[in-house]
Amino acid sequence: MADVVKELQQYATNISIYDPLANPDAIKHEYNLTCHPELKACTEHADPEGRCSRREGQKFDSVVLAVAHKEFLKMDLDRLKNKNAVVYDVKKVLNEKQIPSSKISVCGL
Repeated sequence: MADVVKELQQYATNISIYDPLANPDAIKHEYNLTCHPELKACTEHADPEGRCSRREGQKFDSVVLAVAHKEFLKMDLDRLKNKNAVVYDVKKVLNEKQIPSSKISVCGL
């Protein structure tokens, strides 16, 4: 996950990290990244100091699934993304039932 974030940061992107299983303190210590333990917090974009500039409910231009947690399989991805957003399924965990082709564009790496 940290490698993906560091790479995306080179393109002047605003990144929100959400992982319900990660320890936010450990992520901050190990990688100097802010990881939100709750999705609500993630939809309020935080800068490296943890200050939020993204409004709650604001949607994302892309969603990167970098881990294969079962919690992500239960998420309504359409609720998180903008109209023309792309979902990157790095671990290829999504199945056809989770990807309504008319709503979500999915790329696997």
